[in-house]
Amino acid sequence: ADLPHSRSPTGAGRRTFLATFLARLFSVPVMSAGMNKKKRSSTGRGVAGIERSAVRIVLTALQDSSEDSDLISLSSSLLQLASSDAKERKTIMHSSTEGVGVILKSLQQLADNFPLVQNLTVTLECLAKHKYTGKLVRKGAIPVVLSSMVSSSRSDWCTDSLLHLYHSLLLQLASKDKNFAIKARLSGAVPVTVGLLKRSHGDHTSLHTLLGLLKIMASNSANAMFMGKHGCLSVLSKLLDGVAKKNYIVLKLCAEALTPLLKQKTLVSRGWGQSCVGQLVALHKHCHLTDRQSRHLPLRRSLLLSLKAATSSAVGTDAFRKSNGLEVIHCIRLGKVFLIPMSGKGL
Repeated sequence: ADLPHSRSPTGAGRRTFLATFLARLFSVPVMSAGMNKKKRSSTGRGVAGIERSAVRIVLTALQDSSEDSDLISLSSSLLQLASSDAKERKTIMHSSTEGVGVILKSLQQLADNFPLVQNLTVTLECLAKHKYTGKLVRKGAIPVVLSSMVSSSRSDWCTDSLLHLYHSLLLQLASKDKNFAIKARLSGAVPVTVGLLKRSHGDHTSLHTLLGLLKIMASNSANAMFMGKHGCLSVLSKLLDGVAKKNYIVLKLCAEALTPLLKQKTLVSRGWGQSCVGQLVALHKHCHLTDRQSRHLPLRRSLLLSLKAATSSAVGTDAFRKSNGLEVIHCIRLGKVFLIPMSGKGL
């Protein structure tokens, strides 16, 4: 039968017209405007509706297609569907569609196609932002994303923006996996993160993601030693000096990333490790002199935890004493903040 005549329908007639058109377009069962709630819920988008949905068509075509132009177009359509409608995201995550498996398989096998990798990565990030992080981790997304990032970083067409996109997705997935640091080391992703941090120390927006992921990776002692030997302490020390004192978020993330690194006695004994201790003491003193209304207590707590980790070794304790850390902490403990000098080493 032909579609109803366009007689400028209004109200219920217009809704029925649109439902009929969309149903015939995607072969979805029609629901009239006068159906009650029970019938609407029983004949709604169940398994049959999912199998006939637009997402299912795109996923099937993405799995069967082999040409680059078609793959890019299909991945762009999938990204548009996932970012526009909650029902489409639910369809992707449904077990009958195997949408996550198709996306991960395409991301793993077609890692040399920049537009395709970018579209699929943004699709996964969109799913992770909408409370599907745990399901993505259980379906094995972390090893695939890590291996795809490492293989993409070795390509000539790879850009820092794509690597930032990978790290933004991994930061969301890492919170649901206790073994993320080990997986990152085994996949070879730690050097990629360290190199990207060295190139992005001036971009404060991307530093939020990189420092958060660096903190999680450094929770493994082997990763922490690798990062310390390859210049992470020097980069973080430069950040503590170069970042404006009012950028409390970046300073807090730097202190949190320094904490697992300063727990390693070998790293504290290096020159950069001892200079970081002096910088942390000076920054802690500055916070107590300027933050009179106690608005930045998380930053102070992060600084104290970093100093606690550094003073667990004899070298760190000596560096803490040389920077007059005992006098600063003693004055703060007594509540006599006005006795702390703004400059100089002595009281």
